[in-house]
Amino acid sequence: MSRSKVSLTRLGIFVGVLATLYGGYKIAKGFDYSAAAEHQATTIGQILHKHTGKGGTSYRCTFTVNGVKVDDVSDVCATPITKNACDENGLAVVYYTFQPSQNSLLQDFSVASKDAFRTGESALAVGLPLTACLWVAQAMFRRKHGFEDDPDDTEEVSDNDENNEPEETHVVPDR
Repeated sequence: MSRSKVSLTRLGIFVGVLATLYGGYKIAKGFDYSAAAEHQATTIGQILHKHTGKGGTSYRCTFTVNGVKVDDVSDVCATPITKNACDENGLAVVYYTFQPSQNSLLQDFSVASKDAFRTGESALAVGLPLTACLWVAQAMFRRKHGFEDDPDDTEEVSDNDENNEPEETHVVPDR
């Protein structure tokens, strides 16, 4: 293996770590949505704006709960009341909860939980083996080609010697 292959291996490890972190994040979101699904309620909300950009599509909506107006953003609009409500600032069903934390979606929490788990499991299924296999391959390459630290090559330096000069040796003759 050449140095360029080592660089590709490191890039692969980086990608594997990113996939693993993303998968872990999505699994955590899945657990959060699963807990929210146990306490969810619904109301009708007004979609104010649909934003499409580099990060994907998001929907800004407002709804009222117990007389309090809430303004929130959702990445998904799966519950429009009319046919084109998501695209034309119409009405949609909003799922909300205050337990275990305040959260709202334009999608059922149980569906969002399943989607997050599915995405997280896929990312972990790619990220963990990729990271592990490439890490082992890199370690084997380094060992095979002598890139590891060899303890025999290091010099011991005395703590008393500030200038890295050799210590004086006194030889006393036997009597």
